[in-house]
Amino acid sequence: MTQSSNINTFDVIASLSPLESPRARQQRAALGAFYGLLGGTAYVLTVALINPLTFPGLPLQIDPLDLAGQWALFGLGLAALGALAAWPSAGWHGIGGGALASALLILIINLQSGRGSWLTGGVIMLFMILPVMVMCLPIPMTLRWMARKAVAALNLRGRPMFNELLWWGVLALLLGLVPGLFGRMSVRAEQSVRQIQTLMQTAAARPAEAELTGALKALPNVRPHLGQPYGLSQTNSRISTEGFDVRVFFADGYVFTCVVVVYPGANQQPFVRNCVEEREARP
Repeated sequence: MTQSSNINTFDVIASLSPLESPRARQQRAALGAFYGLLGGTAYVLTVALINPLTFPGLPLQIDPLDLAGQWALFGLGLAALGALAAWPSAGWHGIGGGALASALLILIINLQSGRGSWLTGGVIMLFMILPVMVMCLPIPMTLRWMARKAVAALNLRGRPMFNELLWWGVLALLLGLVPGLFGRMSVRAEQSVRQIQTLMQTAAARPAEAELTGALKALPNVRPHLGQPYGLSQTNSRISTEGFDVRVFFADGYVFTCVVVVYPGANQQPFVRNCVEEREARP
């Protein structure tokens, strides 16, 4: 009975991969996951830090919750993608599966953040899945290639092995860092943030008994916070195709968001469409 069970187990493993052991697959998948995690983490940190470092005159703040969500999406997501791409023995099985998983994730995120119906979005997904898969192919292809090279380096000894593994680690960091540099704010995004900074500075300079003007009038709890330190962040607006959502954070937890519309063109001035309170101050 035991002998028969062992034979059946061996047959299953052999049918999965007659040319390599499960250990070899696990080793390659682990390295693919490691390099995916490394590249994704580098990307997230670069996107988070590029604006505070290159716009020192603006009180830009990194939202820890948003940073954690981005790391879960890109860091852990690319780690899973690296493992998926590197696991199969047949290269195109892993690369194709990784491209499919990437395309589905991108389309689902866009569908969730869009304003259309799920039915319409589902139909669009059917037509877009193949083009998006083709666009995603370089990601699993690169992760699998790096994992295979790293596995080959493990067969070396001493300093040559260390140098090879160090090189692939540096390459993974660079592949995350370079795309992250494109996360720097555009000119229009910078204008929207500066508009809110000017709004806050102007309101803080007014006498305490003076009535608030403009979009700040819609914020009943903002007055006690005027003149206190604050941080700013921006994203593309959810309600305006030409706008940006600028969030204002205070140390006591009070947060409000303003929609700043900036139309393209050198002579176009940004204007604050509206502001809404997100979170009240902690007691």
